[in-house]
Amino acid sequence: MSGPFGSSQWMYLSELPPRFGARGVFAQNSASPQNRIQYITIASTGNSTDFGDALLKSGQAESQGGNGCAGGGRGIVFGGGYPAHNIIQYVTIASPGNASDFGDMIQNNYNGGALSNGARGVHGGGDGIDSAVDIIEYITIASTGNSTDFGNLLDVGPNGLAGFCDGSRGCFAGKITSSAFGIQYITVASTGNATDFGDLSVTRYDIAAVESDTRGVIGAGRSSGYVNTMDYVTIASTGNASDFGDATIAVKGRGAASNGTRGVWAGGVDGSNYNVMDYITIANTGNASDFGDLLEVGSNYAGFSGD
Repeated sequence: MSGPFGSSQWMYLSELPPRFGARGVFAQNSASPQNRIQYITIASTGNSTDFGDALLKSGQAESQGGNGCAGGGRGIVFGGGYPAHNIIQYVTIASPGNASDFGDMIQNNYNGGALSNGARGVHGGGDGIDSAVDIIEYITIASTGNSTDFGNLLDVGPNGLAGFCDGSRGCFAGKITSSAFGIQYITVASTGNATDFGDLSVTRYDIAAVESDTRGVIGAGRSSGYVNTMDYVTIASTGNASDFGDATIAVKGRGAASNGTRGVWAGGVDGSNYNVMDYITIANTGNASDFGDLLEVGSNYAGFSGD
């Protein structure tokens, strides 16, 4: 049998490359400089450090709202910009430096959700040039090239989604249809349309999530107002999310990264941008604690982690 990078199917989850690691990375930004990439060591606390620059589409000054995932030490950013672009870019997480071109998405896109099983990166939903989309698409992280169609989300209209994965099942949380909010799921190693998973504990969108091998924790967002709610699910089962605790700020548009044990959220906006980072221990419910500060205030980050 070929290895996990040489096949679209894997016999055992242990064959998959790691999808998270010790270093958390946050790329792009709604504020200046919009192409900043910065990083933290997730197991410690402290302020972020400059990593390099994200790519900007020719003639485009803005680079925000992309979506991140990672595998085998490579970090991926799908899309971004305002208006949206279709660039997929990557970095080697262990080596600070500027991002490189990976390929193109199916169409211009920002503000969707992304997740990974370590070998395959999957992006769902978001906003195109003129309207929201229900497209799910995927890449093989270890190679480069354009994304391939995976299937469809439950409806056109999902944006501001949080993506997370346990290595087998991937979930997208947030606005799951044009009029409903919740969680939907896919099997990452196959292709096909998403299936309903359950409901969030608080209706909201523009959210971000962290993950362990069993649990996904969804943080903050916007409903009729901005909320600091964190809730969680056991990814292998289906059902409604349960309350986890509160973030330190009530905002939307955060970036998120985890090392499998600790999850960190970065930035956010409630009309004003923030440089706040806060963290949780994923296995234990409770309120978030202060982690440190980003290099500048901002929101709409693409977050991921690796070694």
